[in-house]
Amino acid sequence: MRQWYEKSAAQGNAHGQLLLGILSVQGKGVPHDYKKALLWIRLAVDQGLHDAQHFLGLTYENGKGVSRDLIQAHKWYILAGVNGLEIADTDRDAIEKQMTPSQIAEA
Repeated sequence: MRQWYEKSAAQGNAHGQLLLGILSVQGKGVPHDYKKALLWIRLAVDQGLHDAQHFLGLTYENGKGVSRDLIQAHKWYILAGVNGLEIADTDRDAIEKQMTPSQIAEA
């Protein structure tokens, strides 16, 4: 299955890029590699895939392969929500409880 995600991702398919990135974060079927994971996820984000924006928010919120950054997490949740992913709005609201008003404004 991994080879299909790799082929799809290499051909520029945003869903394939996101799935390959998620697998790389989790180390399932591919080597555990945060650097490669973030590369694939950002390529999907650049194509406007709201699921990728949301996953990037989760990555920043949990500090997986990046420094934990609530401002960045909040920003990506906002973008995913604006692009139609309802769960991103729920995650945005939850993370706001951990943030100061100035952090929210910055995001």
